[in-house]
Amino acid sequence: MNKPFKFAAKILVLMTVILLGANIFQASAQGALKEARQETRQNIQDARKKVETVRTELRNEIRTKQEEAKKQIETVREQAKQKIKTQREEFKEKISQMKDDRKRQTAERLEEQLDQINERWTTHFGNVLNQLENVLAKIEVRAQKAEINGNNISGVKTAIETARQAIKTARDAVVAQAARGYTVTFESEDKLKGAFQTVKEQLRKDLSGLRDGAIKSAREAAKNALQGLRQVPKVDEESAATSNE
Repeated sequence: MNKPFKFAAKILVLMTVILLGANIFQASAQGALKEARQETRQNIQDARKKVETVRTELRNEIRTKQEEAKKQIETVREQAKQKIKTQREEFKEKISQMKDDRKRQTAERLEEQLDQINERWTTHFGNVLNQLENVLAKIEVRAQKAEINGNNISGVKTAIETARQAIKTARDAVVAQAARGYTVTFESEDKLKGAFQTVKEQLRKDLSGLRDGAIKSAREAAKNALQGLRQVPKVDEESAATSNE
């Protein structure tokens, strides 16, 4: 075999080895890439399951709390009615002695409306707090998702806990308001109108104080939690890997 032929043979062998090595490397790289993609998919699935678990747990917890709050309101309302039962009977006894039937009927209707107004507004405030709890749960789920994706949500967690406490405080205030009974006491018929005005004004002050106090604080706390969440970069993105899947 002459030298040129031997040299060509060596080149051919070398090229074969290089090509074989390249194929092996490519296959190895493809295998590693496939494993990495599978791991990424698994991580994404695990993250989604974790977020869904948090969502389900929060939904169940909120439903339980709201049902308990509703029952508590109903209980204290009934207790309030029993508490002022004697006063109400005295009121009805006094107005039954009024000679003017129209005035007597008006007084009865107005007296009944006091509790109806209180019941209507405390129910409304309870519904507002239900809505705030539902919003807060959504914020917490999104925050959990952001944390899984590597974001720092310590500020959001603090805001969520503050909002949760504010809502609880407002719940207690609504229960306390629902437990109040409003009855009119008067000494003589000519003082009945003034007695009604006094009680109505007290009811108005109590309800507006609740609205502008504990309910407003709960609203603002939930709003702060949402604003804190919005400051988290790309809060609703699952991850860069997700978008490349």
